[in-house]
Amino acid sequence: MQDMYSLMRKEDNCTEKFFDKDRINIVSTTQSILTGLWTKAYCDDCFHGNNSDIFDSKRINLEVCLRENKGKECVLCLTDYLDLNEFYVDLDKQNNGQVCYDMQDSMNRTRVHWSKDLDCCHRKFDMLLFLITCGIVVLLPLLFYSSTYALTKRQERYHDILTEEPRYNAPSTSAMASSSVADLPSTSSTATCPRVPSKKNIIDIEEYTSSDGDDEYVEAKTTKTRNKMA
Repeated sequence: MQDMYSLMRKEDNCTEKFFDKDRINIVSTTQSILTGLWTKAYCDDCFHGNNSDIFDSKRINLEVCLRENKGKECVLCLTDYLDLNEFYVDLDKQNNGQVCYDMQDSMNRTRVHWSKDLDCCHRKFDMLLFLITCGIVVLLPLLFYSSTYALTKRQERYHDILTEEPRYNAPSTSAMASSSVADLPSTSSTATCPRVPSKKNIIDIEEYTSSDGDDEYVEAKTTKTRNKMA
């Protein structure tokens, strides 16, 4: 198409008749639109190599199998479907997603028919991963509240220890009283009585007082003392 358009542009008669004759310029506008569609649909890939022929052959084999095995398509035609799907996936990787639109559209319709209409696509869920996720979600709140409770109890216990230490270290009233009593001077438990002079002391007193010349006074004192002792 691009070559034909280039030839038309080179012809003088065609250029005078169909190009630049009105404001819309219908020929150039149409050609630009078609070129854009061709590029977006990757139509060049439809003619490069034999990928389209291989794809069509595999697709026809699947359609024949589906038509001949009504009611058992999911079992008997699974191999043909997987063969077609794997070929398309490999082709898509090779072309970086730029696959001919005819093959893209055909593969999309085949997948919808296989999974939705025939209900042959049974997805398998990983229950182990699901259970592990549920377990983690359930355990996280329990671990959080348990750690919070343990931390609170530890802080309360530490606070009680700090509160009780000054009380244990302070001296008791009885100990202070005992210490005070111990500091007092010791006294005898028996009452002190006036000392009574012995006979020898009396005689010594008499001799001592007689030497001073006050014999009468000493004698009277001695007599009085003797009377008390009697």
